[in-house]
Amino acid sequence: MINHKGENMRRITQVDRILRILEMLSEGREICMDKNRLIEQMKDSPRFHNRDNDLDIGLRALQKDMVYIREYLGENLRKKGKCYKLVKKEYLDNFFKDNYKEIKKFFHAISLIDQSVFGEGFKKYKKILDDIQSEQKGVYLFLENPFENLKQLELKEQLEYYIRHKRYIYIEYETDKKYIFKEVQPYKIIYYRGNWYLAVLTTKDYDINGGFKLLRLNFITYVGFCKNKSTFHEDIHVKIFLENKFQSLFTSFDKPFFKVQIKTSPQVSRHFKVKNFLKSQNIIKELDSGALIIEFNINDDMEIIPLIQMWLPHLKIIKPKRLNRKILENISKYQEEEALT
Repeated sequence: MINHKGENMRRITQVDRILRILEMLSEGREICMDKNRLIEQMKDSPRFHNRDNDLDIGLRALQKDMVYIREYLGENLRKKGKCYKLVKKEYLDNFFKDNYKEIKKFFHAISLIDQSVFGEGFKKYKKILDDIQSEQKGVYLFLENPFENLKQLELKEQLEYYIRHKRYIYIEYETDKKYIFKEVQPYKIIYYRGNWYLAVLTTKDYDINGGFKLLRLNFITYVGFCKNKSTFHEDIHVKIFLENKFQSLFTSFDKPFFKVQIKTSPQVSRHFKVKNFLKSQNIIKELDSGALIIEFNINDDMEIIPLIQMWLPHLKIIKPKRLNRKILENISKYQEEEALT
């Protein structure tokens, strides 16, 4: 359980748990894949806790951690029944001592994403982290964080479990006001332009976008499984939508798709050759001038309008013409507001 007001608030990650497991093994203790023993381990270490104290979640996380640990420790990790114990405790010290470069590469990859995951538990690796920070300072310049700062990393692990096991969940969500979503079907965790989202299907408001919603993970204040509901059957329409049709936050779940054709100027054509700005982007013709005719398949005007406006005056809409009128209206409104300031 996270205590947001307590002085010992921690961000629980798989890295943190694995280090704790290695510490316990180095002390000669057993790690057991058993619910009854897991209760003892959860009492012993806050790193095994989860918000609902759900043993299934805790056991699942522990099993996933042990996959990585077994890969490195091999025969030095002895299994008896459902429990693991280190045969030679000194082997663990040798592993960390002799694999400095591998550990450094691992920490380097994490630090590029978010250095704040390195809390008090990483003091013993201060020299490695200092070296990485010194090296990065002269090489990297991030104008913005490549990933959103996830305040509740263990929430992501909970959601992974619920998605895999198709569990109905209850969500408390807070943006401009607080929302309660009951009996929600979670489908995917989505990364889009630096932010993480949860794609869900709600059971109470099908009249709004067919019940399909995208919720920012950092705005979820609580999630738990519905005890009065078992598992749900995956909606084939949601599955097809997410796998084949979903291409931006503006893609609507319940609207028909239509074609949009644009013409690029020769000056920017190279950008559209090397990158698809939407999944449906398709170059249908390259003109002698170097200009491109590109087609998109969308179902909401806002999927394409921000892209056009970003590249003005180098993009021109061929069809449908009504999109040109919308963009001109946006420019006109901006000019009017600018004139008033």
